Amino acid sequence: MAKIRDWLANSDATIQPVLRMDRHDTVDAHDPPAWMRDLLTLRDPHCVFPHCQRTSRACDLDHIDPYQDHGPPGQTRPDNLAPLCRHHRANTFGRSRYQRHPDGTNYFVPD
Repeated sequence: MAKIRDWLANSDATIQPVLRMDRHDTVDAHDPPAWMRDLLTLRDPHCVFPHCQRTSRACDLDHIDPYQDHGPPGQTRPDNLAPLCRHHRANTFGRSRYQRHPDGTNYFVPD
């Protein structure tokens, strides 16, 4: 690692750890850590609402099963999060709900 730092000493390059896309770690907080946000924006490059093309980097990461402040541990995890732009409000305020299928697709149901 020291040799790589020496090679890159006069450049604008940044060394970052490898992101494992198969991580299933959970966190006991509402907001996901940076590595989880990166994983989700790579997994889902756009808002998951049907026909929306807004980049996921500009979206909120929404809990598919609503986050409960005093709920069980591990609610914040990659398989319970999806990027939603302002469509997040439809889910938050009960106008629609969605599920993530094992194949990675999302299914929206109007309430």
